[in-house]
Parts: sequence; C-alpha cells; structure tokens
Amino acid sequence: MKAPVTVEAVTNEEGIATYSYTRYAATNDTVTVYASGDRSKFSTGYVFWAVDTTLEITEVTTGDIINNGANKTYKVAYKDPETGKPVSGKVLNVSVKENIDVTVDKLQNVTINGIKVAQTSTSNTTAAQVTTDSKGEATFTITGANAEVTPVVFAGEAVTGQTLPSQKYNADALQTTAKKVKFGALQADYILEVTRDGGETAATGYDNGRKYKLVVKDKNGKLAANETVNVAFNEDIDGVISTTTDAKFVKLDNEDNQVGWDTTVDKDAKKITVKTDSKGEASFIIGNTKENTYATPIAWIDVNYQSGKVGTLDQGEPSATAPISYFQSPIIDGSKLVAETKDGKKPSDFEDKDAIFKVVLVNQSGKEMKNHNYKTEKVSYTVNNTGSNEAVVEYTYNGKVESETLAPNRATSVVADNGTITVKPNGKTTSVKVLATGVAKEDKTNGKEYAFTAKEATAKFTATKEISNPYTGAIKYYDTDKKTITFDGKDAIKYAGESGKKYKYYSGNIEVATEKAFIDLLANASGKVTVTYKVEDDTKSFHIINVGTDAANKPVEKKDDTKPTNNAPVAKQVADQVIASNGSKLTFTANDVASDADKDDTLKIVTAYTTNSTVATATTDANQLGFSVEPKGEGSTTVTVVVTDGKDNINVSFKVNVSTASYTSVVNSGNPVKDFAPAVPTAATAKLPEFTSVAKAGTIKVQGFDIPLTLGSTQAQVLETLNKFINDYKINASAKLVDKAIVISSTETGIAATLTVVGDSTLELVDGAVLGTVSTTAGSDGTATPAKYAVKVLNGVSNGTKVDFKFTIGAKTVTVAVDATAGAKTVADVVDTLALATLDGYTITKNGDVIELTQTTPATTTDKLVVETKKAN
Repeated sequence: MKAPVTVEAVTNEEGIATYSYTRYAATNDTVTVYASGDRSKFSTGYVFWAVDTTLEITEVTTGDIINNGANKTYKVAYKDPETGKPVSGKVLNVSVKENIDVTVDKLQNVTINGIKVAQTSTSNTTAAQVTTDSKGEATFTITGANAEVTPVVFAGEAVTGQTLPSQKYNADALQTTAKKVKFGALQADYILEVTRDGGETAATGYDNGRKYKLVVKDKNGKLAANETVNVAFNEDIDGVISTTTDAKFVKLDNEDNQVGWDTTVDKDAKKITVKTDSKGEASFIIGNTKENTYATPIAWIDVNYQSGKVGTLDQGEPSATAPISYFQSPIIDGSKLVAETKDGKKPSDFEDKDAIFKVVLVNQSGKEMKNHNYKTEKVSYTVNNTGSNEAVVEYTYNGKVESETLAPNRATSVVADNGTITVKPNGKTTSVKVLATGVAKEDKTNGKEYAFTAKEATAKFTATKEISNPYTGAIKYYDTDKKTITFDGKDAIKYAGESGKKYKYYSGNIEVATEKAFIDLLANASGKVTVTYKVEDDTKSFHIINVGTDAANKPVEKKDDTKPTNNAPVAKQVADQVIASNGSKLTFTANDVASDADKDDTLKIVTAYTTNSTVATATTDANQLGFSVEPKGEGSTTVTVVVTDGKDNINVSFKVNVSTASYTSVVNSGNPVKDFAPAVPTAATAKLPEFTSVAKAGTIKVQGFDIPLTLGSTQAQVLETLNKFINDYKINASAKLVDKAIVISSTETGIAATLTVVGDSTLELVDGAVLGTVSTTAGSDGTATPAKYAVKVLNGVSNGTKVDFKFTIGAKTVTVAVDATAGAKTVADVVDTLALATLDGYTITKNGDVIELTQTTPATTTDKLVVETKKAN
C-alpha cells in the first residue's frame, strides 16, 4: 500500500498546470486532479511505471483511410515492467474505443481477427484476444465498413478458475491505442453524370425509346472504369405514391439491337445495372408501350452504408437524376442517312462487306419509321474517300447502273434514282464519309414532302484478308512460280522478286541465306509453321518463330494448275409457303434457297418466275441478291428460281399456296388477355411518425385500449410492445414496420372497418411533438378488374372490297362493315372503323393495330372472343 501524496500546482496563462515526479520501481499510480477548495471537480488518470515501454502498438499496414472490406494489420509488443524483457504467452485484449460503453445503435461496423468487438453491458462484452510469441509480439487485423475507430490493446483482469483474462475494458487497465482509422467506400465521393441522347419526347415501343449516356468520375474528376451502376426510375423509388411510371428498360442483343425488355435484374424490367467501360462511360435505353406517359431515370452507385440495402438507393450514396423523357405514339419526326449491309445490319466496321447508304424517315426516337408511304428518289450524294485505299461507288441513274472508282482523299457527287448508293471496298481497308440531300415525297396526290439537307453518315472498312504490318500467323501456301506465300485466311504476299525491295529470312535467331533455303524450310517442315512478317522502309523480313508437329497443317505448294475446281451451288429444301391473298409479299435471299461450299462465292438470283401469275408473281431484286413473291389471287403455284455463283447455275423450286384473304388474328386463342379479378377490400390504417426512440413516456390508445410506452424505447421495442398488447387482449388491430414507420391496421376490412389511435397529453415519439390523435385512412371495398379481350388487325382491305367483321363473346355479337369500294383501307383505317363499334356489356377501344374489348361491369367469365370476316360484295 503506497501512502497518498497531495501536492498543489498552479495553472499558467493557458490554464495548464504541471507536476513531475519520479519512481524507482515497477508499480502503478492513480492520479486524481481537482480544483483547490472544490473536490467535486476532478479527473482521474493512471500511470504505469516500468524499466521500458511495457505495451506498444505499431502499424504493419500503413494508411489511415481503408476501403470498405479491406484489412489493416497491427503488431503489439509486451515487455516485463520490471525487467524490460519480452514476455511470451501474454494474453492481451483488443477492441476499439468507439465500441466501449455505448448503446448498441452506436456500435461501429468493425471486426478484429473476425470477431465483432463490443462492450455495451455486462452481458455483451466481447474483445479479440491475442497471445504474444517468443519475441513478446502478437499481430491482429481489423476490417470494417463505413466506420471510424481507435484500436485499443489492454490487459484484462484475471478471472478466478479461468486461464484467460476477462475481456472487459476498465479505464485503469494497462493499455495503449493506435491512431484512428477510417473504413469507407472509395465510391462515396464519386460523381455521376447522366445525359439524354436526343429530345425529351420519344416514340413508344421497346424498339424505339430513348438512349441515355452515363459518365462516372472519382472525386478528382478522373474517369472511373469498371464501376457497377444501378439504374431505376425516380417515379418508382421516390417514395411518393402519386408518382409512378409504366416505363421499362430495354434489352439489347450482342449486336446492340433492341429486342425486348431487360429482366436480367428485375422481372418487371424496372431496374438494371450497367458497367462503365475504360472511359468511365456506360449507356442504357428506356421505353414505354403507353403514350402520354413519362419517366425519369436515376442512377447511383451502391456503397452499402450500415443502414443501407444492396441495390437500394440510400441517402449519401452517389447518384444522379437524368433528364425526363415523354412518350408518344410514333410519328415522322425527321430523317437520317444510314449505312447498312445487305441484310440490314449497321456494324461499326463493315470489314469486307459492301455498305448501302440510304435516307430513312425517323420517329421521335430517331428510329426508322416503317410502313409509311413516302418515297425518297433522285437523292443527291457526295461521297468523300477518307481512307487509304480506293473504294467503288455504285448507283442507278436514269435507269442505268453506274460505277465510279474513288481514290483516297477524293470526292464525287452522284444522283441515285432509287435513293440508295452502294460503296464497295473491294477487299481493301478504307473509309468514306457520305452526305445526302433530297426530298421524301408522300405517294399520293398533293402529298406532303420532307426535305433533307446534308444528312451525314460514315462507313469504315477493314479488309479481313489484308496483311497488317507486322503480322504473325501460320503459313498455308507457298508458290515458287509467283514467289508468294499465303498466311492462313489472308491474301498472298511476295516473299521475293519485287523491284526496289530487299528481303531477309530468319529461322529463330539465325539468318537464312537465300529465298530458296527459306522455302525449303517451309516445304520440309514437320507441321504448322508460324512466321512473323514485318516491313521496315524498303526491307521485308520473314521470321520463322515456331514449327509444329501437326503434319496436316504444314505449308503446301500451291500452283495455278492446282487450284481447286469450282463447287456449284446446292439447292436447299424450301418448305411449301402459305400466304393470304391480301398478305404482304414473301421475301427471300439467294442464301435462303441455296448454299455454296466455296465461301468466297456470292450467290445471286438470275431470274425468278411462277407457273401461274394469277395466283402469285415472282420478282428479282435489283441487286440480284434476293427475290420476292407477291400474292395475286387464291390458289396454288410453283415458284422457280435460277441461282448462280458466277460460274454454275442451278434451279430451285417450291410451292406457294395463296389462301383466302386474312384480316385479323385473335390474341390468346380468344381467351381474355387480362382476366377478371375480384375487388380486394382493405383495412383502415394509421401511420405513426418516424422516430428513433420515445422522447417522452406516455400512453397510446389503440381501439380503446391504453398501451403504456416508456421513455427511450426504440422503434423496434415500441412495435414489440404494441403487438404483444394487441395479441394478449385480442384487440381488433395489428402493427408492423412499413418504410421506417409503424403502421397500425384494423383487423376488419372494407368501408365498415374502423380504427382509432390516440396518444395521451404526455406521449412524444418525436421530441417536442405530442402524438395526439393519429390520422386514419379508412378501409375500402376495393375495385374489381374487368376481363379484357384483344384482336390484332393483320391487313387492310383492298380497293373495291367490302368486308364484314363479326365479333362474338358468349351470347353477345356485333357486326361491323369496312367499306373499301371507293378506295383501299389501311390497317389503321380498319382499326379506326372497328373501334367505333358497340357491343352490349363491353367497351371497344384501339391500341395501335389491336382492338380491345373490355367488360363494362367486371364479372367472372369463361366466354371466348370469336372474330369472323366475310366479303360482303
């Protein structure tokens, strides 16, 4: 027992008093400082005397800011206080200051050596324990998320009957702390920018929609690559019940075609995730099937704060709200020049394929409008060769096919009768920029006109058979007569014999003396020979870098007289075709009806004809790459097509059956597309204000029963108290947590449901706000959903024809006549006429090319929709 020592020290001008003393033995002191004359104002500290630093902590992993989920490692050293020597086998406790003597809601999200450390009560005391090695050292690792903590290492008190010390922290324990360390998400300070690619009005349909571009930057403005970003609609997640949207996210295939709704993340296509590219950029497309609607995309990065949910936008997460888009039915909104392949694809690189340029009319989304009656003829084109090789421009002028060869850095202007031109790279790498000017005219008397000026498009061609410099590949052929070698899949190149050129040959690092010796190495190889070809100034070099053992792939000599003979086209088995007499023409490509083993051959149609032109006619396309069959009348005919590969011709025949005119198709086999659903009654509800813990104790009366709530009760504890009281006393109510607030509901449902929730004069859930009477939402009987049927209009009615459309549902029927005796009726005309019909018990409306019949009074039904059509003249 040490005798107490009392001394007096005087504060300086900064209010600081100091006192120094010395001890000459290892011991511990408790130092209490208090104001002279007022013992109630004091502070206590502890001094541990030793011959050397007894307990020390050092960083193994440096840095005070650590990414969420990453580790930071520390080393602890313990020495005997009397001898100063390292102590082996000493058990020490490790925790963090911020998790000691706090309530559970204040605990920081960290673990030490995988243990969640905390000291909130005698029943919740957990520290990590480490044991020193022969050097008196031990290590521990701390990890966490969205937390800021101070690691502390301390000696626990001995526990009688136990080998390990207590894990409880006491202020007078031998201890040491490390610097505060912060765990956080690097992405928390990221900046998101979302821009709309186009105007604010878009056309309806997933194949239209509106594209958005997204850019992600870090806090220093550097583009963030490979970041996953969530995207949803603000109307769906803003928590406001009055704002909703029917918009969805559009799915793209591998060629960026819009093919439907993207349900990868959400089954309703209401949310997606995108990943930024190397430039920190990403994009997405939204769409809607309903007109007069809108949507506002919102993007965010999920940093998963302690209170947050994965995939949910939480407060504090980096986010950006995109410009709004409105949706309307597609209308002609402009024009654009497009470049596409013969099969309609629009690649970024046409490679060896020809590029067809044409002007198309577009809707509000910038997508091509289909099924319009505008023609673009006599279009003026200016073609600029922006590449390094010649390109050929083909077009039709005054009924004659013209062709111009365009050198690099040159331009030409042409007029195309049919509004299209074709640019051919002829196996070379090059590029073009094309401008188009003209007028799109409506195909009727006094029709509208759309003028377009300087519409621009480009095309890039990369020759797939051209050799790059340098190039490494397998040698397929060698030709000693032409002095060429051919890499697999590439054009032949000279290995000797060019004026002004020098040649060098190598096998590994050894130079080969002559061209003959080089060819002998190819001819005598045991298998595939891999060569690197390189051109520097006027010198071509060939390096043999590997010789395989697969004899089947060794280079072979190829002479003109050893070239393979032509493989003639082979007819395909074309199934019988069925088409309605008023249906659209059938279209085929040459490859649909024939195949060719020679991959370099292009199949073309020489001619196409039918055995009965009153049933159907066949027409060859202008480019001879395909043909079409157009119905003329009911019956059967045989179509014969002559196909050529430029060397051999074959005939392909198949049957076409033209059926009675078809006008409609009933959706879902006549069953309702939307089934009847009975009304679902709702309960009366009362929503308590959001709160963390009860600010002032009091009583809440639910359905006439008083339920006491104690001061400091958390929201979870209040919910538990309410439900226990309700269950114990069979109160006609229930309580649950909905969006961070407690909602009390009546057990009864419907408009007769009643609910009263009243706080007494003292109860405050939120500090300063007496609860009082809680506003109640009355119950309702709900609303039933009527059954809905649908029929799609397939074709219009031809000129001089009158057709009766008969709709039958159960015992109800109506017949509508579409009269085209004075002029043809389009699909839209037919839809407009049918939508004017009335059917007892149903409302008839139109939706695009679909007629919808909806029950006026919702009721269970097993009736089917039957639609019959009959010519009336």
